[in-house]
Amino acid sequence: MTENPFSSSNFWLLRIVLPGRWGRWITGSIIFAVLFCFFAYFGQISSDEGTEMSTGAVLFFCIILAYIVPIHHMIVERSLLAMSQLTSAFPSGDEMLAGYQERIISKPRNWYTLTLTVGFVAGLTHNTFLADGNIIGALSRPGSILPFAVTMVIWVIMTGVISSLIETAVLFNRLGERVKVDPLNIRALTPFGSVAVSSTLAMIGAQAAFPALMFDSDTHWITFAPGLLATGIPMIFLFLLPVLPIHRRIVVTKRRALDRVNRDINLISGVSEQTDVAQYTALQPLLTYRTEITSAPEWPFDTSVMGRLALYLIIPPLTWIGAALIEILVDSAI
Repeated sequence: MTENPFSSSNFWLLRIVLPGRWGRWITGSIIFAVLFCFFAYFGQISSDEGTEMSTGAVLFFCIILAYIVPIHHMIVERSLLAMSQLTSAFPSGDEMLAGYQERIISKPRNWYTLTLTVGFVAGLTHNTFLADGNIIGALSRPGSILPFAVTMVIWVIMTGVISSLIETAVLFNRLGERVKVDPLNIRALTPFGSVAVSSTLAMIGAQAAFPALMFDSDTHWITFAPGLLATGIPMIFLFLLPVLPIHRRIVVTKRRALDRVNRDINLISGVSEQTDVAQYTALQPLLTYRTEITSAPEWPFDTSVMGRLALYLIIPPLTWIGAALIEILVDSAI
């Protein structure tokens, strides 16, 4: 891989992220600042009932866009690294891996057409629900044009991000069906687990932004429910797709190895009724091997990564609880 793996990419979501060590941070900060200034310039940041949007809704728009674009860039970069770490497991599959890496960073024209169409339709549908079915009447009010446009942009970008991550998960799913599995070296397969965990964490982070919608407003469920579903359902597939084939193959490989070693142990121990030093000597490496096979993990996860995932899984519920408590305290103070 080159120093900049995205130099040949035609994927616009990757190209808009600035290069360099701090490129993602700078990109996210610029997106947040520009979008916030847009809302401020058009006078839409207020908690007054007569305005179109609350401060919480504006913060949500700024946070989700400033977060999802750089985090998608980071997950793609980690996926490319994980795939390169699997090169030794595919001694004759260098061309296949190179093709998969290229597909991660470059998309065909029909992929763009499909994702943009789905994102546009989803955004339009959500805006229609938000406007109680009267979207033409809502757009006749100048204050609703910017929220309408930003909602459309969020759906288009989120559809592109989720589609990209799911496609990457599918590619790792295919690799999992073909990779060499050594039950004594399951650590070599942890790149599959790292991709699954990284993609899942990206969606968890996106869900953590939704409680911002509760600030300064009586938020209707239609405001956040579609977004939660759009990130929550794919999260399941992002976690399972890269690791399920590997898990099944590890289980099968371990079972076959245990059957072989148990058969060898039975052959040696059944030679005679009286055990001797020669039998003990022959049994020792077999028993050690059986112990190692038995203790080998059946999932391609690093223990520290799984601990981090378990910790991050509680972040969205905690943010919702925190937002609800703040809203209660503010209402009580008023």
